[in-house]
Amino acid sequence: MGFTAETKINRRDYGVNYGGNIPGTTTPVIADEIDIRIEVEATPPRPAAPAAAPKTD
Repeated sequence: MGFTAETKINRRDYGVNYGGNIPGTTTPVIADEIDIRIEVEATPPRPAAPAAAPKTD
């Protein structure tokens, strides 16, 4: 079982305003729009082992 989620955010909306340009250009090192992708895969837990019978000494 699994799922995938994708979204885009603007880093400046979250206060991430730092970052410079590629040396000698006006091209930013980090874009303002950031792609986020999450992939999750999970398996259900194994059934519990049956409880041991109480000892009768």
